[in-house]
Amino acid sequence: MTKSIKAVCIQMKASLILGGYAVIVINHIKTIVDFDVVHDNNIPERVLVGGRGKKLPEQHIQVCEELLLDYFQQQVVPLNKGLYEVSA
Repeated sequence: MTKSIKAVCIQMKASLILGGYAVIVINHIKTIVDFDVVHDNNIPERVLVGGRGKKLPEQHIQVCEELLLDYFQQQVVPLNKGLYEVSA
């Protein structure tokens, strides 16, 4: 399975949660997903993903959540409002 994040847009930042959307490619199919990141002192702990109004397979959601959490934990994408392009 090939998977990558192309872009992340963080639109909402509250004390313990961030929200936005991401462009994710899984097996050469581009999908836009909504996400929320739960964090404690800017350390990401959990990512929850939704399908922007469409039903996504559970496996697809799980892959997106794991991929986004990994990117946030490695600080590939900062925990700040903004639009971030993620290079391969």
